Amino acid sequence: MPENLRNIVKIIILVIVAIGIIWFFTSVMWVVSLFALSLLIVYALLPIVELLKSRLKVPHGLSVGIAFLIFIGLIVVFLIVVVPITIQEVENIINDLPLYFSEVQFQLEQLEETLAEFDIDIDFIYVESIPQILQELQPALERVAHLSLDFVSGLVNILLVFLIVFFLLYDFHNIRSNIVSVCPPKYQDQARDIISIVDTNFGGYIRGTIIRLFVVGFIVGGTMYIIGMPYAFLLGLFAGVMDIFPYIGPYIAVIPALLISLSPLAPSIILVIIIYALVQALESFVLSPLVLGKAVRIKPITVLVCMLTGQQIAGILGMILFVPLAGIIRSLILYYQERQEISQEKMIV
Repeated sequence: MPENLRNIVKIIILVIVAIGIIWFFTSVMWVVSLFALSLLIVYALLPIVELLKSRLKVPHGLSVGIAFLIFIGLIVVFLIVVVPITIQEVENIINDLPLYFSEVQFQLEQLEETLAEFDIDIDFIYVESIPQILQELQPALERVAHLSLDFVSGLVNILLVFLIVFFLLYDFHNIRSNIVSVCPPKYQDQARDIISIVDTNFGGYIRGTIIRLFVVGFIVGGTMYIIGMPYAFLLGLFAGVMDIFPYIGPYIAVIPALLISLSPLAPSIILVIIIYALVQALESFVLSPLVLGKAVRIKPITVLVCMLTGQQIAGILGMILFVPLAGIIRSLILYYQERQEISQEKMIV
């Protein structure tokens, strides 16, 4: 067979294989998503298991059981405490939304009149479109208020995740050991190193992100409540969730706070901006370096590209998974570069 024809055949085979892999993962995306979500939870619970086993000498099975009960307890607290408060505050926002939009419309009209006095002619076209925006936004917010009902309705998926989490958590150390044992003896050290890299990047990123979200949400919600801001709980929850998106999340989180601060019942907008700026500084210069440590040391632009790519492929779950995946790839490249340099130094010696 001629060389050119052989290359064409290889390319066709590679394309067919790639299409087959994409089709397979698309077909089983539901299963992949369940396992990916379960893996996130397992990495979040692993430190509890390791702490109970190493420090308190609790047997493995009991340690897994305690960690799993803690996970179930958090879910119960979320359903009993967080969901009802969130629904109530979203419903309050829906009821108060016309007042807030009227206030925004009034402020824009005042600004337009002030600028006109200085012969600055700016037509805020959004003033006329505010009622239309309000009409489109209210159904969306009403949908958000009922998200918890959709969440509870997916009971089968929730039970499957619980089962997968329990069995993965129980056998996780055996899974890692088995992966190493099936490798040829001369590659077992490399396999252990690779597993350690995955644990550092993936586990460190997931656990660090959870801590960041909780701390940011708690601080924002607590400070908003102290200064008398309406919907303080919802603002704190929103700030915590938005912190999933590095670099851009905090700027998105401040938008509803600024709109709400236009209300006469809200504190000064300057005070709100100062609080969010301080929280952003705390997150950037203290929380991220402290809780993430050596995990996922990649550039901001790489983080954003990974999140956008992940969102296109697997939604929110993809946005979360693709960042540590990029960190793993980076760490593996550095790892094999170091091994190559060591090998070259040995050859020279």
